[in-house]
Amino acid sequence: MKYQKDIFTNKVSFLFLLFLILFSSIGFPATHIVYTSAPCTAGDFTHDVTGISIQTVIDDGTVAPGDIIYVCSEATNYSDNIIINKSIEIHGFEGQVNITALDDNLPVFYIYETNNSVVSNFTLSGSSTSGIMINNSDYSTILNTICHDNTHNFILLDSSFNSLTENLAYNDVNGSFSILGESSYNNLSFNTARDIDGSCFYSNITSTHSTLKFNTAYNCTNGFSLQGNFTIAINNTAYNNSELGFFHSDLIIHL
Repeated sequence: MKYQKDIFTNKVSFLFLLFLILFSSIGFPATHIVYTSAPCTAGDFTHDVTGISIQTVIDDGTVAPGDIIYVCSEATNYSDNIIINKSIEIHGFEGQVNITALDDNLPVFYIYETNNSVVSNFTLSGSSTSGIMINNSDYSTILNTICHDNTHNFILLDSSFNSLTENLAYNDVNGSFSILGESSYNNLSFNTARDIDGSCFYSNITSTHSTLKFNTAYNCTNGFSLQGNFTIAINNTAYNNSELGFFHSDLIIHL
């Protein structure tokens, strides 16, 4: 009887030890606070980026895929070009955080060859390419971000299954929300584009199966120019555009 009890006890101990090993191997996202004057909230790590780039934080060995970066709002704008090449979240903390392009030949935010990234609560300007470019990346989310006075504001290039929600674009010279290359199954909803010399919302013919819902376009050359096949456009609004409100191919569902 004692022998059976010892076997049972050993099994329980083994299973408990195995549980601890597996549990300890599961990483939890770390939070990183970026600031120039003082941390705006508590986090696992704080990073004073006075005189350096936010990019140095992303490249820091302490920032792992799945981590969350909060950028504190400051009295003066950040000046940076930020490349996201790992699956992280980066948010302006408690409101819009202003970033202007350090090198105006580069996007302010460039999500490149990575998946499942999140960007929110920023105001981005001053780029001759774009405020945000998502290139060869899938399943990313852009939320509550303002892009203005860039050549392009939001670009999806050869990227699929991304979500752009509740963003604002204005004052660019070549289109605001552009789906380019071979992109598919992207979702744009509740975005607004205005005062654009070009198309507020544009998809090329090789970008297919995207969904645009509850977006608004006004004071543009064209409101919606959607050429990709099997695109769904539902409850979008276009007014006061100089040429066309809606232009789409015959293989678009427009409701």
